[in-house]
Amino acid sequence: MSIYLSVITPCYNGEKTIADAIESVKAQCRLDVELIIVDDGSTDRTADICHKYESDTVRYIYTENRGAGHARNLGISKARGEWITFLDADDLYLTESINEKFIYQLRLYSEKKIEIVSTPYVLADMNLNENPQIIPVPEPKDVKYHMYQNAFWTCVYRKAFLVENSIKFYEFQKQDVETAFRYIAFASAREIVANTKMMFYLQRNNQASNTHTWNYYNLYHIKAKIYYDLYETTEHNEDKEFLLNIVIDMLKEYYKLCVKHGYLCQEMNAEMQTLLNSINYQNQFLQFMKKTWFLTKLRKVNITSMRADTEIYYCDTEILMQRLKRISKILFD
Repeated sequence: MSIYLSVITPCYNGEKTIADAIESVKAQCRLDVELIIVDDGSTDRTADICHKYESDTVRYIYTENRGAGHARNLGISKARGEWITFLDADDLYLTESINEKFIYQLRLYSEKKIEIVSTPYVLADMNLNENPQIIPVPEPKDVKYHMYQNAFWTCVYRKAFLVENSIKFYEFQKQDVETAFRYIAFASAREIVANTKMMFYLQRNNQASNTHTWNYYNLYHIKAKIYYDLYETTEHNEDKEFLLNIVIDMLKEYYKLCVKHGYLCQEMNAEMQTLLNSINYQNQFLQFMKKTWFLTKLRKVNITSMRADTEIYYCDTEILMQRLKRISKILFD
C-alpha cells in the first residue's frame, strides 16, 4: 500500500518522550501513514530508541543540530504522502483517530483541491492525569490577517501545496517561529476547510519545552526580524499593518527587557537599530528606549534564560498509552 499521509516529528534530545509519540502514531494501525522522525543532532538516547522502531512506515533521519525549522523542512522534502501533518516529540495522536473515515475525508478534499484542513485538538497534562480540554477549530472566515489562531500542527496540508508555493519554516538562529509558517501557509492557501470531526492531536502541556526556556532576548530579536521579513514580502497589503505592529511590539519588549536588566548585546542591538530605522517608527516610547543606551551604564552580564528549566515526571510509555486509549475512547464515543 502506498503512503497517503506523512507525519513529521522533529526531535532534539527527546529520549523521555519520543517513544510515547511513536507509539501513539503506531496505534493508528494504518499502512498508508508514515512517521518521519528528524533527529536534530540529539546527544542523548534518542537515536537508540528510534532505531528500535524503524520500519517501512517509521523512518528515522539524523541531521546536525540546525533547529526545529530545518528539521521540519527536511521532513517535508522526504515525505512520501499526498498529505502532511506535524507532531511534536512531546505530544501524542489520539488512539485510532486517523482511521478509515479520516483518510476517506482527505481523499474527498484532494478531489476538491483543498489545501489546508484545520481541526480541533485536545489539551492535557504531560501524564494525562487531568481531564483533557477540547480546543475548538476556528472557521476560515473568522481568521483575521491570515493568522490562524490554533497552532500549525492542528492542520493537515497537501504536500503539493507546500512544495509549489515554497512554504517552509524559518531557520533563523535555529528557531522556526511556527506562527510565521502559520501565516505563510494561510496567506498562500486558496482553499481551506475546518472540520470539527477530524480531531486527532493531543498536546501535552510540557513546562520544560523549548518555548518555556527560550532566552527572551533572542525571542524578541528573532521574532522582530522574521515578522519584518513577512511585512516586506507579503502579497496581502491588508496584512501589512498587522505584521508591522508585531515587529514594533517585539522591539518594545526587547528594549524594555534590556533596560530592566541593564544588559545589551552589541550585535543584536545593531540589528534592532537597523529595524527601527527601516520602519521609521517615531513612537516616543521607542525613541526613549533608543536614547536610553546613551544614558545608562550597562552591566556586562550573561543572561541565558528568563525562566528556569522545570523538572517533569514522565510516566511509563505503556501506562501512558493505556491512558491515551481511555481518553480517546471517551472523546470519540
